[in-house]
Amino acid sequence: MIGAAALCGCGKKDGNGPGTGDGAVGTNASGQKPLEGTVDPTLTWALKSFVQEKGRMPQSMLELKSAKLDSVPRPPPGFVYAIDPVTVEVKVVKEGT
Repeated sequence: MIGAAALCGCGKKDGNGPGTGDGAVGTNASGQKPLEGTVDPTLTWALKSFVQEKGRMPQSMLELKSAKLDSVPRPPPGFVYAIDPVTVEVKVVKEGT
């Protein structure tokens, strides 16, 4: 399984996702920067609901799907869904980079 701080799928962070959000470059208490990618509002809603109910981040997209969703749409070819622990959002990011 993939930790909450890691991407689902490839396990690597990417700075060249399909979108870059609002361009803010903040960090969290552990010094992590937000992932760059396009926020998926439906999956982000499910993530925030999971965190509110469980008091923690899911360990993987699979755990989030199992707990809150009937299905997860396929990301575009070459991209994966990633849990961004800094912003508590699910983003579409480029796979393998």
